[in-house]
Amino acid sequence: MRIGILAGVLLGGMTAASVHAAEKVVGNAFFRDAPPHRMVLVAKDVRSAYLVEAEDDRPRVVRRFGRILLGANPGDKRVEGDKRTPEGVYYIQRYLPEPRLAPRYGAGAFPLNYPNIVDRIRDKTGYGIWLHGVDEEDEDKTDTKGCVAFDNTSLEVLKEALDIGTPVVITGRPDLLAPSRYEERRAELLERLDRFLEARESGDHAALDALIHPDFRNDRGEDAGAYLRRIERRAAAYPQRRMDIDEVRIYKENGHRLVYDFERFRCAPDGIAFGRQRLYFTAKEGSSPRLLAAEHLERPAGPEILWRVKAFLADREAGDPENLWVRRVRPDRYVVGYDRAPADGAGRRPGMEILRLTGCPGEFRVASVGWEPLP
Repeated sequence: MRIGILAGVLLGGMTAASVHAAEKVVGNAFFRDAPPHRMVLVAKDVRSAYLVEAEDDRPRVVRRFGRILLGANPGDKRVEGDKRTPEGVYYIQRYLPEPRLAPRYGAGAFPLNYPNIVDRIRDKTGYGIWLHGVDEEDEDKTDTKGCVAFDNTSLEVLKEALDIGTPVVITGRPDLLAPSRYEERRAELLERLDRFLEARESGDHAALDALIHPDFRNDRGEDAGAYLRRIERRAAAYPQRRMDIDEVRIYKENGHRLVYDFERFRCAPDGIAFGRQRLYFTAKEGSSPRLLAAEHLERPAGPEILWRVKAFLADREAGDPENLWVRRVRPDRYVVGYDRAPADGAGRRPGMEILRLTGCPGEFRVASVGWEPLP
């Protein structure tokens, strides 16, 4: 992403209303240890969209786009052809350039992942919900079939700012909070996530049952009962497993629909899993949110393991090891080798230090140390 390059250009688009809103904090996004990134917030009731930049775990509006076009009919999308713009948390799937599109899509388009897993649970139908430009020769156009349309100048700004995977929150109005209230809300949401993860890792059936929605489904096809049974079996079979989360992002569509999106690293005797996890919570008015859906976007664990090995070696004052290699024997057994000069007075020529490590990445223990002289 080109956050530093674009910042000056984007801030140039701030309006008086945006400056006034800057006294508040956007309460549709919360973070913990998240890297800089961007999101789009679409506010249907005021027919505006906002480009939001997350930095130092705070959201900041860097551009407001007015006069966007939405579906011809008000309300949340339910079925194909109802000409409504869906409400929820979505992610950009790809970018379609102008030459590949019909004139009505203008300068380009960003397809969203509608219907997402929550929409499918709710039996919503339809497809082809995009952020796109407009046909400038069709000056009388006032709405879409459900997409969010921007003037082509705005779309050019978005083309430079957005990536595949950028979140798009579509809601009624932006939730603007005083800074103190924002921090209170952030603490509440993070505490809820930590409480859920603690119950899940410990296999606490009673606590989980109170936190999981009866209509729950995940991307493995499990319902609430199957999900709970699998968690309980894992907790009983692998009590010593390790689970770390990082880069927590929370996106809130309104008062009762939100998504926790974070990196998860799990290590147990039966294997290692690494990737992004998305937990979709929902609630009725006046009740606590419950988990309605879960997705896991698997990623190769090798780079994460290598990073954790390097962090472990740095703690052992091995510096930045040369010719480092890592061989995983089991999820909790590793052999690590790297070139290293012997300690002063050791009476050995430079060679390769070989460590046998036990434990999951992040809690390594040295089982043995070997040395092989270089030829």
